[in-house]
Amino acid sequence: MPDPTLPGPKGPVEPIGPKPIVPKPIGPVGPIRPPFAPAAPFTPGDQSTPDVAAILQAAKDIKAKLENDREKLLGRSGHSDNPDNPDNPDEPHGSPIRSKSFVPFLLVRAYPGDCGARPVTQAAMGGWNSGSPDIIVVPASLSPIGTIFGREEARDFMAQQPSDYAPMRNQPIDVWVHVWNLGQAAAYGVRIRARESHLWDGPSPEWEEFIGGAQLDLGDRTSPRSHALIKVATWTMPPEAPPLLTIRVVAECLTDTASTTFDAVADRHCAWRAIDSTA
Repeated sequence: MPDPTLPGPKGPVEPIGPKPIVPKPIGPVGPIRPPFAPAAPFTPGDQSTPDVAAILQAAKDIKAKLENDREKLLGRSGHSDNPDNPDNPDEPHGSPIRSKSFVPFLLVRAYPGDCGARPVTQAAMGGWNSGSPDIIVVPASLSPIGTIFGREEARDFMAQQPSDYAPMRNQPIDVWVHVWNLGQAAAYGVRIRARESHLWDGPSPEWEEFIGGAQLDLGDRTSPRSHALIKVATWTMPPEAPPLLTIRVVAECLTDTASTTFDAVADRHCAWRAIDSTA
């Protein structure tokens, strides 16, 4: 009971001791701070040190897996171990044969029936000594414009050309080239270049004149666009031209390059054709 003698209000006195806990109402929960995460690689906040050895090893593992998968895809088992011709660029010693690899295999034929085997021998040519059947010289006025794909179109084009045509001096002629891709992969950006030489005893780059070139894409050997006839040059024979000229062509692309010697006997990318000129 309160003491009536003391001044002040005579209300009840709070009891001594801990106050009772009154629960507070729960409101909406605020945003939760995410745990710390390192910066993404190669970003401004990236402070990590790359493991060079691990990166190089991972690259080697990926390369080995891709090569293994390619071998399985191609089903390739042939290898060249021919000691008689170890320097053949198409079949180097102990390496996969190019014709069985997933790469282009360009060819300008040296003789009818040529399938790209090099070096060319007289026995294989069977007496054919007029040069490549894939280099065609026709009067400029009879040549269509464009590139011819397919056997039927090529046959029709050849049937329209004179078989005994001999170019005349000061008369423009068109030089056409029939180029083939016998490889398992398409050939993109194939460049065909034609040169004229006055030397019959073997064309030589020092005595040749560039007369024209062209570029095209060829499909793989199973494609209907695996070979094509294309006009590479329109050229006028000079008045001082000798009676016998040689035209040489080279066909190559970045994934199937020609040799540096441009030897038609040893390189399937190169071919020549002798032409007789008239006055």
